Amino acid sequence: MGPLFALLNNIIEIRTDAYKLCTSYQRPPGQMAQDIGSWESVLQALAATAVITNAFIVAFTSSWVEDRIVEHVGAENLTAGRLFIVLIFEVKLNFFIFYYFFFLKKKKIKIRLLFLD
Repeated sequence: MGPLFALLNNIIEIRTDAYKLCTSYQRPPGQMAQDIGSWESVLQALAATAVITNAFIVAFTSSWVEDRIVEHVGAENLTAGRLFIVLIFEVKLNFFIFYYFFFLKKKKIKIRLLFLD
């Protein structure tokens, strides 16, 4: 008798939760905004963090990088070589991100879409 009541309880709970999600907890209608506001700085910080993380992943997991470092500076300086690769990779990509956000985006380049009929 207990499992039957548990099944009945679950069915009723699923139906009432579905009703509440469809009627009471709906997302409010969207509002027009000029831009994404404060989220832009959050996305810039996330992009910079992603560049640094990816630089470390490439430098410390790639056998290609390890072979190049051993070839040029020797095996005794492997960690220093990897950190140098991280530094170079990070500076170049963060410069590109900085250039995009502060120079190209300010020009408000208009892109015209071509539709083929």
